[in-house]
Amino acid sequence: MFEEAVTYQFIGNVTNGATDGDAITTIAAGSVALAKVTDDTVEETNVSTSTTVWYQVVQKLADGTYVRSPKFKPGNCTISGTSYAAATEQISYWGYNGTSGDLGTITSGNVYTLSVLLKQTAPTANNTPMIKTIPWQATAATQYNVANGLATIFRKVFKREPYPMIKCELVNSGTSVATSSGVLVCVNGSKTVTIAEDDANDAGKYDTDGSTMVAGDILRIGHATTNTYPVYKIAAISGAGTSACTITLDREYEGTSESVAAASAGVIAAASEGDYGLKFTGLNRFATKAFKPLTDYYSKVRFDITSADFDADVVETLSQAATEGVGTAYEVAQREVYTSMNQGAGTWLDKYSPNVHRSETDLSTPKTYDVMTIEGSDSAYVPVGVGLQPVSKFKIFICTEVSLNGDAVDAALGLAL
Repeated sequence: MFEEAVTYQFIGNVTNGATDGDAITTIAAGSVALAKVTDDTVEETNVSTSTTVWYQVVQKLADGTYVRSPKFKPGNCTISGTSYAAATEQISYWGYNGTSGDLGTITSGNVYTLSVLLKQTAPTANNTPMIKTIPWQATAATQYNVANGLATIFRKVFKREPYPMIKCELVNSGTSVATSSGVLVCVNGSKTVTIAEDDANDAGKYDTDGSTMVAGDILRIGHATTNTYPVYKIAAISGAGTSACTITLDREYEGTSESVAAASAGVIAAASEGDYGLKFTGLNRFATKAFKPLTDYYSKVRFDITSADFDADVVETLSQAATEGVGTAYEVAQREVYTSMNQGAGTWLDKYSPNVHRSETDLSTPKTYDVMTIEGSDSAYVPVGVGLQPVSKFKIFICTEVSLNGDAVDAALGLAL
């Protein structure tokens, strides 16, 4: 009864260039359109309620060939559309969370251990999540000592993973003041930050040149005053008050390599140091390693942070949940591999080769897509003497690059993207 139930996907990377009534053969390579089956012409007027006319979704591939969906009557189908929504990464805090909290009472000599429970690994490990252990023995009775120690160990533990997963940074409740003119050059994985300016000898200064950075001060990078941005203690500094300054941080810079404007960095004087927290941010696993839809699985990192070594009121604060988004190139490419088995192949293994499966998703940028779905069935056949209608269900995904605004396919289906 359901042996023909299938899922299809059609991808439009460029505008089809057609108007209502044009022959379907006129659409551009790499585009999609809705076609009227009777005369094979492009349909761009709203036919979402039609129960008498057959239509198909047609995609013209980059090589000029065509792929067609099962025929359907829109009024007999369930049609929906969702505009592109960006994926989000999980952000959690331990201790100070940008608004309140701290790391509690710290005792020198005690061991403070964090357990990082990686929930996205459960399906691959017999429904058991992977747990990473991050230990640090306090060498001083300060929040900074434990926060910096745990962040340092965290980096060493997680850099062993084949894909980047989570970064750990320090945050502080102290009040910061913007640095003076110039640009801070920060390099991921490096402890060295250079400041260069060509206006006056104020590299390494802050508070409109009223103060000069010294070792022990705390540098906030990314925003001059917002407490959720990461901080680094200045271990050493040279050239402060000149046109070029070099700062040595207490640990490796965790952010993306970038040049940060002076107005987007701030300094907390050592005497104004506040409470500390650890900020954990999930990372896009495919930002630095190409996504391979045949072998990779698109999902976001999800985790919990626990410990029995801190005061009872020191807990994880979930600031932002992870979401896969809608219409990301990773999602579309992964579904393209899955649906390729419906394009004339008998089994999944027939398509398990990068030289065989369709690959229309643009992963180079990567592109982003609006997503339309059509769900229906073809129940025209009734066997004689039985009276039962077999139901051949199908689901059609239509993904159009965001700037195309649905490329008139949405209008024909009664949607607005």
